[in-house]
Amino acid sequence: MNIRRIVRYASLLLCLGTAGCGGGCCGCGGPYVSEKTEQGHVLKMIHDEKRQIPTTAPAGLPLEFENIYVDEQVRDKEKFYAAFVTWKRTADEKTLITALGQKLRDKRQDLDDEHLDQFTLFLKYTDVTGKEAYAHTVTIRRNESSSKFTLAELGKKGLPTAGTAELDSITWRLPALTIPIEKKQPFTARVGDKASTPFESSAGGLPIKFELVKTETKDGTQLSLTWEIEGSQEDFVKRLVGLSGEKVDPQKRSPGDLVWKVYYYYRDKQDQPVGGAQSEEVQISLESVSTKGKLPLQQKGSTLLASVELNIVTFTWKERVEYTKMR
Repeated sequence: MNIRRIVRYASLLLCLGTAGCGGGCCGCGGPYVSEKTEQGHVLKMIHDEKRQIPTTAPAGLPLEFENIYVDEQVRDKEKFYAAFVTWKRTADEKTLITALGQKLRDKRQDLDDEHLDQFTLFLKYTDVTGKEAYAHTVTIRRNESSSKFTLAELGKKGLPTAGTAELDSITWRLPALTIPIEKKQPFTARVGDKASTPFESSAGGLPIKFELVKTETKDGTQLSLTWEIEGSQEDFVKRLVGLSGEKVDPQKRSPGDLVWKVYYYYRDKQDQPVGGAQSEEVQISLESVSTKGKLPLQQKGSTLLASVELNIVTFTWKERVEYTKMR
């Protein structure tokens, strides 16, 4: 047996005899199955007889499906088959979103059209008696105009004759929004020998208290920052919205992270500046209902540390995702 025949024989064994290929065509790739399998026999029948298997689109949506297409691949004189169905949008994206929005508002009056992100369709195919022969759920994003879906299990439960597509779910997504805070409201602390030093805020600052805490460890002086919101978190968030200048409806969003810049200023015994200011960023999470917390700082304490300043940098609204079942 020459090298070429050995390679060909080994390829055939890999394609047909290994469990990893599941009776499929290893060389073809994807969902192809052998004509020798029960499913492959059904797909071969659809292919050879050019059977027309339609898929009815959901009522009220500008979508259209082509008949199921069965592709044939040949490898080492054996035939392999896979089934696909292609859909397309029959109107522009705006028309589709409007139609989806109308259906969504039957269940969710609070969700707008603008942030509809994707939807799923439930595909169901039946045989000549009306018995289910195949069912599958597919996802379509709002900006897609057409695509092809693989019907990987089609043919395993008999010969389908027709199918329907039903609107299964709609996903509404409001992306995360990070807002820079342009109005700087610095908090300052004059560092002394005390273990903790409260920060002073400028007039009109946010209703939040900070304190610089020094803890002596074997590795030196560890600095940390304690914070506590004065009043409710809801009122605090409203103040943040006012500082940002952005028109954001807090009723539609949930607060995320608040980023602060910490500046460290150093002076020598003659009260002269030592080098430039050092800085780092810290993050306060507003996701929980907690109105206070403690943040470790990377900067180590020093006898030359004279003051610390806090400036708010950004505020982030969390991503909001609403999944609505439609059937």
